[in-house]
Formats: sequence, structure tokens, C-alpha cells
Amino acid sequence: MNIRNIFIPAIMLVSSFTANANAALRDDFPAAHAAFIAVSQDQGGTVDDAWVKFEALEKAYPNHPLVQVYFGALKTVKADKAIMPWSKMMWVEKGLDLIDSGLALLTNSHNTELVSETSVALETRLEAVKIFLAVPDFLNRFQDAKDVFGDLLDTENVDALPSKLRIEIYSIGAKIAERDKNILEVNKWQQKIKVAAASQK
Repeated sequence: MNIRNIFIPAIMLVSSFTANANAALRDDFPAAHAAFIAVSQDQGGTVDDAWVKFEALEKAYPNHPLVQVYFGALKTVKADKAIMPWSKMMWVEKGLDLIDSGLALLTNSHNTELVSETSVALETRLEAVKIFLAVPDFLNRFQDAKDVFGDLLDTENVDALPSKLRIEIYSIGAKIAERDKNILEVNKWQQKIKVAAASQK
């Protein structure tokens, strides 16, 4: 019996399952993402509605970095909307822990796996950076934001992305530079924003 012939169907099956799972995530993620945006940007959504959708995603795609980072982000939104200080701290810590876990799950394959029109790696890192920059300074997440943003710049050809996305990324670069009081870097990012904005006209 040829052992190689035994493993070929198994490998094909795994590859097929992975491709199908990735395609399905692209189909399943937008509704949860829309619910997250609705509640995080006060557009009439509720934490409960988004929560149900991300719980379902977490069950369907366990240990997926994009799902974990966004679910972690949702927990920080829940913290922001909590009334009691201890509840705020509990949820923000849970959210940050889940974001850390999601980032740790990123592999090279996520640089090519697409969700919407961007890679899973880009979307995952971008959301993590935004949360790290948004939480209070005493949680000491600014360096994490800088590190993850650096990883994003190292792994993505940002200048080739759609202009709207480039502006968002360049704006984050400018915000980081401002907090670092690095005027030269601030000017560099602002110039990039102007060029990207001009390309939209």
C-alpha cells in the first residue's frame, strides 16, 4: 500500500475545509461587524445584539484572530457603557485579554486570507491598534499600539490600499506620532493623508 496515497485525500480535505471556512467567514462576518459599528459608534445598535452575533461567530470559528479581536473590542465597548467602575475595569480587562489572544493567533496565512476587501491580518491589527489607543493611559497599552502598528506597516503594502483605508491608517500613524511628540513624523503622516485625500477627488 502506498502511504503517500493515503495522505493525499486527507490533505485535500483539510485544504478544502480551510478554504470553505475562510469563504464562510467572509459571508458571516459582515453582519456582526455592522452590529459592532452600530453600537461602538452610537448608531442605534445595542451591545446585546452585537454580542449574540459574535458569540455565534466564536462558536463557528473558534480561535480565529479576527473574531477574537473584534469580540474583545466589543467587551471594551461594554466596559465603556457600564455604570459601575469595577464593571468597567472587569470588561475592559477581559476585552484586552481577548485582543491579546487574537493577535497571538495571527499567522502568515492570515496575510492572504481575505475578509471584505482586506486581509484578516490587516483588519485584526487595525482594530487592535484602535482599541489600544482608545483605552485610558493607565492601562499602559500605548506601546502595544505602536508595536502592532509597526507589524501592520511591515506586513502590508499600505500605499497600495484603497484611499479611504489608507487615510484611516495614516491618521493612526499621525495620532501615534502626536502622542510621541514627534513633529517630523506627524508632518510625514499628514502629507500622506493629503495625497490620499486628493486621490479620492
